[in-house]
Amino acid sequence: YNNTSIFRLDDSKSESRNIREANCRQWQQLTDRNIPLEDIEAVVYTMPIEEYEQFCAVKNYCGDNAFAQWIKRNDREIMEFLLLAKRNEKIRFAYCSAWYYPTMKVGGPMTLEEIVEQSLSANVERLRDRYLLQAVRALTTLGRYKECIELWNREISLLPEDSLMRRLCYRYIAGAYYHTGDVESAMLLFASYGDFASMHYIAHKEGIELSNIEIIEYS
Repeated sequence: YNNTSIFRLDDSKSESRNIREANCRQWQQLTDRNIPLEDIEAVVYTMPIEEYEQFCAVKNYCGDNAFAQWIKRNDREIMEFLLLAKRNEKIRFAYCSAWYYPTMKVGGPMTLEEIVEQSLSANVERLRDRYLLQAVRALTTLGRYKECIELWNREISLLPEDSLMRRLCYRYIAGAYYHTGDVESAMLLFASYGDFASMHYIAHKEGIELSNIEIIEYS
Protein backbone atom coordinates (compact mmCIF):
# COMPACT_ATOMS: atom_id res chain seq x y z
CA TYR A 1 0.00 0.00 0.00
CA ASN A 2 1.47 3.35 -1.03
CA ASN A 3 0.73 6.22 1.35
CA THR A 4 2.70 8.95 -0.40
CA SER A 5 -0.03 10.97 -2.10
CA ILE A 6 -2.44 11.89 0.67
CA PHE A 7 -1.75 15.58 0.17
CA ARG A 8 -1.85 17.03 -3.33
CA LEU A 9 0.99 19.34 -4.26
CA ASP A 10 -1.28 21.87 -5.92
CA ASP A 11 -4.82 22.78 -4.92
CA SER A 12 -5.97 23.88 -8.33
CA LYS A 13 -5.06 24.01 -11.97
CA SER A 14 -4.41 27.74 -11.67
CA GLU A 15 -1.96 27.27 -8.80
CA SER A 16 -0.22 24.46 -10.67
CA ARG A 17 0.04 26.66 -13.75
CA ASN A 18 1.44 29.57 -11.72
CA ILE A 19 4.06 27.36 -10.10
CA ARG A 20 5.05 25.90 -13.46
CA GLU A 21 5.47 29.37 -14.95
CA ALA A 22 7.47 30.60 -11.95
CA ASN A 23 9.74 27.57 -12.21
CA CYS A 24 10.32 28.15 -15.91
CA ARG A 25 11.19 31.78 -15.20
CA GLN A 26 13.75 30.65 -12.65
CA TRP A 27 15.30 28.31 -15.22
CA GLN A 28 15.37 31.27 -17.60
CA GLN A 29 17.28 33.29 -15.01
CA LEU A 30 19.75 30.46 -14.50
CA THR A 31 20.43 30.16 -18.22
CA ASP A 32 19.52 32.92 -20.71
CA ARG A 33 16.69 35.44 -20.38
CA ASN A 34 16.18 35.34 -24.15
CA ILE A 35 15.13 31.69 -24.11
CA PRO A 36 11.35 31.42 -24.62
CA LEU A 37 9.49 30.08 -21.61
CA GLU A 38 7.65 27.58 -23.80
CA ASP A 39 10.98 26.04 -24.82
CA ILE A 40 11.94 25.64 -21.17
CA GLU A 41 8.55 24.13 -20.35
CA ALA A 42 8.87 21.69 -23.24
CA VAL A 43 12.15 20.30 -21.89
CA VAL A 44 11.47 20.47 -18.15
CA TYR A 45 7.85 19.34 -18.11
CA THR A 46 6.86 17.80 -21.44
CA MET A 47 9.85 15.89 -22.81
CA PRO A 48 9.60 12.18 -21.86
CA ILE A 49 12.48 10.66 -19.94
CA GLU A 50 13.38 8.38 -22.86
CA GLU A 51 13.72 11.33 -25.23
CA TYR A 52 15.67 13.33 -22.65
CA GLU A 53 18.10 10.45 -22.07
CA GLN A 54 18.73 10.33 -25.82
CA PHE A 55 19.27 14.10 -25.82
CA CYS A 56 21.86 13.73 -23.06
CA ALA A 57 23.61 10.89 -24.86
CA VAL A 58 24.14 12.55 -28.25
CA LYS A 59 27.21 14.70 -28.80
CA ASN A 60 25.42 17.41 -30.74
CA TYR A 61 21.79 18.49 -30.44
CA CYS A 62 20.25 19.30 -33.82
CA GLY A 63 16.77 20.32 -32.67
CA ASP A 64 15.29 23.81 -32.54
CA ASN A 65 14.48 24.05 -28.81
CA ALA A 66 16.50 27.03 -27.50
CA PHE A 67 16.68 25.75 -23.93
CA ALA A 68 17.93 22.34 -25.03
CA GLN A 69 20.48 24.03 -27.28
CA TRP A 70 21.72 26.25 -24.46
CA ILE A 71 22.17 23.59 -21.79
CA LYS A 72 23.76 21.21 -24.29
CA ARG A 73 26.36 23.81 -25.18
CA ASN A 74 26.85 25.52 -21.85
CA ASP A 75 25.61 23.69 -18.77
CA ARG A 76 26.18 20.03 -18.07
CA GLU A 77 25.21 20.53 -14.42
CA ILE A 78 21.66 21.54 -15.38
CA MET A 79 21.48 18.67 -17.88
CA GLU A 80 22.46 16.20 -15.16
CA PHE A 81 20.02 17.66 -12.65
CA LEU A 82 17.08 17.43 -15.05
CA LEU A 83 18.04 13.84 -15.86
CA LEU A 84 17.95 12.94 -12.18
CA ALA A 85 14.62 14.77 -11.69
CA LYS A 86 12.99 12.98 -14.61
CA ARG A 87 14.28 9.61 -13.43
CA ASN A 88 12.97 10.38 -9.96
CA GLU A 89 9.48 11.04 -11.31
CA LYS A 90 9.51 7.88 -13.40
CA ILE A 91 10.55 5.70 -10.47
CA ARG A 92 8.11 7.36 -8.07
CA PHE A 93 5.28 6.74 -10.53
CA ALA A 94 6.30 3.09 -10.82
CA TYR A 95 6.42 2.85 -7.02
CA CYS A 96 2.64 3.02 -6.98
CA SER A 97 2.52 -0.31 -8.80
CA ALA A 98 2.06 -3.45 -6.73
CA TRP A 99 5.05 -5.16 -8.33
CA TYR A 100 7.56 -2.45 -7.44
CA TYR A 101 10.05 -2.81 -4.61
CA PRO A 102 12.36 0.05 -3.49
CA THR A 103 15.67 -1.29 -4.83
CA MET A 104 14.28 -2.08 -8.27
CA LYS A 105 15.80 -0.24 -11.21
CA VAL A 106 12.82 0.79 -13.34
CA GLY A 107 13.99 0.77 -16.95
CA GLY A 108 17.05 2.77 -15.98
CA PRO A 109 20.25 2.87 -13.98
CA MET A 110 18.94 4.26 -10.67
CA THR A 111 16.89 3.39 -7.60
CA LEU A 112 15.09 5.77 -5.26
CA GLU A 113 17.84 5.25 -2.68
CA GLU A 114 20.41 6.32 -5.25
CA ILE A 115 18.27 9.35 -6.14
CA VAL A 116 18.34 10.39 -2.47
CA GLU A 117 22.08 9.82 -2.20
CA GLN A 118 22.93 11.75 -5.35
CA SER A 119 20.55 14.59 -4.51
CA LEU A 120 22.04 15.12 -1.06
CA SER A 121 25.65 14.76 -2.21
CA ALA A 122 25.39 17.01 -5.28
CA ASN A 123 27.88 19.83 -4.89
CA VAL A 124 26.16 22.42 -7.08
CA GLU A 125 25.27 25.37 -4.88
CA ARG A 126 23.01 27.19 -7.38
CA LEU A 127 20.92 24.01 -7.78
CA ARG A 128 21.03 22.96 -4.13
CA ASP A 129 17.41 23.88 -3.41
CA ARG A 130 16.28 21.89 -6.44
CA TYR A 131 18.25 18.84 -5.38
CA LEU A 132 16.71 19.13 -1.90
CA LEU A 133 13.23 18.96 -3.44
CA GLN A 134 14.21 15.81 -5.34
CA ALA A 135 15.54 14.25 -2.14
CA VAL A 136 12.32 15.07 -0.28
CA ARG A 137 10.18 13.60 -3.03
CA ALA A 138 12.18 10.36 -3.10
CA LEU A 139 12.31 10.08 0.70
CA THR A 140 8.55 10.64 0.92
CA THR A 141 7.91 7.91 -1.63
CA LEU A 142 10.14 5.56 0.36
CA GLY A 143 8.25 6.41 3.55
CA ARG A 144 11.39 7.78 5.20
CA TYR A 145 9.44 10.56 6.87
CA LYS A 146 11.79 11.30 9.76
CA GLU A 147 14.59 12.01 7.30
CA CYS A 148 12.31 14.42 5.45
CA ILE A 149 11.66 16.30 8.67
CA GLU A 150 15.35 16.34 9.56
CA LEU A 151 16.17 17.74 6.13
CA TRP A 152 13.51 20.42 6.55
CA ASN A 153 14.82 21.46 9.95
CA ARG A 154 18.46 21.33 8.93
CA GLU A 155 18.34 23.04 5.57
CA ILE A 156 15.07 23.59 3.68
CA SER A 157 13.42 25.76 6.34
CA LEU A 158 16.45 28.06 6.15
CA LEU A 159 15.72 28.92 2.52
CA PRO A 160 14.09 32.34 1.96
CA GLU A 161 10.38 32.34 2.80
CA ASP A 162 9.50 33.23 -0.78
CA SER A 163 11.61 30.38 -2.18
CA LEU A 164 9.70 28.39 -4.78
CA MET A 165 11.52 25.17 -3.89
CA ARG A 166 10.70 25.66 -0.21
CA ARG A 167 7.06 26.11 -1.15
CA LEU A 168 7.13 22.95 -3.27
CA CYS A 169 8.62 21.05 -0.32
CA TYR A 170 6.25 22.10 2.44
CA ARG A 171 3.37 19.70 1.74
CA TYR A 172 5.72 16.74 1.63
CA ILE A 173 7.10 17.83 5.01
CA ALA A 174 3.66 18.46 6.49
CA GLY A 175 2.68 15.00 5.26
CA ALA A 176 5.81 13.59 6.89
CA TYR A 177 4.85 15.18 10.21
CA TYR A 178 1.38 13.68 9.88
CA HIS A 179 2.70 10.20 9.09
CA THR A 180 4.98 10.30 12.14
CA GLY A 181 2.04 11.20 14.36
CA ASP A 182 2.85 14.88 14.82
CA VAL A 183 -0.52 16.24 13.76
CA GLU A 184 0.09 19.60 15.44
CA SER A 185 3.25 20.32 13.43
CA ALA A 186 1.53 19.24 10.24
CA MET A 187 -1.35 21.62 10.91
CA LEU A 188 1.00 24.49 11.76
CA LEU A 189 2.98 24.02 8.56
CA PHE A 190 -0.14 23.86 6.41
CA ALA A 191 -1.44 26.98 8.17
CA SER A 192 1.81 28.87 7.57
CA TYR A 193 1.17 28.52 3.82
CA GLY A 194 -2.54 29.27 4.07
CA ASP A 195 -3.35 25.70 3.07
CA PHE A 196 -6.66 25.49 4.91
CA ALA A 197 -7.99 22.74 2.65
CA SER A 198 -5.28 20.36 3.90
CA MET A 199 -5.94 21.46 7.49
CA HIS A 200 -9.61 20.56 7.09
CA TYR A 201 -8.62 17.26 5.48
CA ILE A 202 -6.49 16.30 8.50
CA ALA A 203 -9.14 17.48 10.92
CA HIS A 204 -11.77 15.35 9.20
CA LYS A 205 -9.47 12.32 9.03
CA GLU A 206 -8.55 12.63 12.70
CA GLY A 207 -12.07 13.44 13.90
CA ILE A 208 -11.00 16.90 15.06
CA GLU A 209 -13.55 19.70 15.23
CA LEU A 210 -11.85 22.69 13.63
CA SER A 211 -13.57 26.05 13.92
CA ASN A 212 -12.75 29.16 11.92
CA ILE A 213 -11.36 30.73 15.08
CA GLU A 214 -8.96 27.83 15.57
CA ILE A 215 -7.81 28.15 11.96
CA ILE A 216 -7.02 31.83 12.58
CA GLU A 217 -5.10 30.90 15.73
CA TYR A 218 -3.04 28.36 13.81
CA SER A 219 -2.23 31.04 11.25
